[in-house]
Amino acid sequence: MTLEYSDYARTYSAMAGEELLNLSKESASLVDIARNALQSDMERRGLKPEVFKPAETVEAPFCSGCGRKMTDPLTCGSCSALICRVCGTPLDVLWEVEDDSEL
Repeated sequence: MTLEYSDYARTYSAMAGEELLNLSKESASLVDIARNALQSDMERRGLKPEVFKPAETVEAPFCSGCGRKMTDPLTCGSCSALICRVCGTPLDVLWEVEDDSEL
């Protein structure tokens, strides 16, 4: 039995908004007509899926010693601190730098 757009649309219209938002996180695994029906129902309800920042776009740790962003830092075996591979300085993660400046 092949499901039609209307079958998906009927199923999604019966779901709670939170269920649709959760399903949208996995929309890449849906067939095209299911994804289209999901998107249409979310638009109809004014729901916007959460946007997650892919891991590869997360800011690299910053070295205050040599002023570089370190894409391949060393990791301390005992405390897991990130260490600059160039100058050996412990690295500042950008959110830590921003938090410190707010104090």
